[in-house]
Amino acid sequence: RLDGELAVLWPDIGPAANWLPEVDKLRGRIDGRMQLAGTPAAPELLGRLALTEAGATLATPGLAVEDINLELVGQPTGEVQVTASARSGDGTLNGDGVLNLLERTARLAVKGTQFQVMNSPEAKIFVSPDLQLAMDSQQVKISGQIDVPRAQLRPRKLPESAVSVSPDQVLVSEAAPEAAQTPYAVDARVRLVLGEEVDIDGFGLSGKLQGNVLLVDLPAQPATATGEVSISDGRYEAYGQKLSIRTGRLLFAGGAVTKPGLDIEAVRRPAPDVLVGIKARGSIQAPRFTVFSEPSMSESARLSWLVLGRPLERGASDSERSSMQAAALML
Repeated sequence: RLDGELAVLWPDIGPAANWLPEVDKLRGRIDGRMQLAGTPAAPELLGRLALTEAGATLATPGLAVEDINLELVGQPTGEVQVTASARSGDGTLNGDGVLNLLERTARLAVKGTQFQVMNSPEAKIFVSPDLQLAMDSQQVKISGQIDVPRAQLRPRKLPESAVSVSPDQVLVSEAAPEAAQTPYAVDARVRLVLGEEVDIDGFGLSGKLQGNVLLVDLPAQPATATGEVSISDGRYEAYGQKLSIRTGRLLFAGGAVTKPGLDIEAVRRPAPDVLVGIKARGSIQAPRFTVFSEPSMSESARLSWLVLGRPLERGASDSERSSMQAAALML
């Protein structure tokens, strides 16, 4: 039989931040007493071990997570009851579950409300998750839903000298990089729901994002998505003009999450009786752009109305003609 006892008192865990590369500051207290019983084939942990009064500053997401509490309570059945909570921003996150030492399994439910997960100049994101995690010796299953009630996305602007990578680029190295090895296979089916306060402003695009997408990540397969993300009250700056996004959708039809389809129209009305705009169709890797107008007119006339806001006259200046040529090349 097993017979033992573990007594822990660590009044300040701050120095442990030196072992954690993403943690700038750490504080908290660990104390408790656990008794070891049972047999090697059926071990038992009885007692309580707790992390209290804890907080951490995380470097990459720019977060100060406060009121971190974690408690482990051993049960006579051989299971360990787990409860956890934390606060970030104005929101909270709570988790509870069970660890089974004999079967080497775990079940955990995670719920939160307005919990901030990113706080940087590029992104301020708050989530309300409702997730279930189940783990055994071979895989981790994740299911549930993550609501994003509010977010501010401000992508960095590319420098003017930035050049897109050629689509036929091939990288050759002496040794192929080995695929990252993970101890567990991950089976994830999570629905992502964007709320009414998700704003984006970057790369000339501004507006509100909304959507409902089911994300599926199966072992040894690319992550897939089903659903759509749309933009409302959208504006886009192109060809020196501010265009209104009449239709803006990313369509996910069960394929790779990195390859959504496009259904986008951005328009301007340079005259009361003229509407011109750009349509984007196809995939995000190979979009097809066209200029359209109401009423119909030649392609050069459409570009002129789009870029200059009027027909291109014979006496157009060199700068105006240069703008037209640049627009045609960009298209």
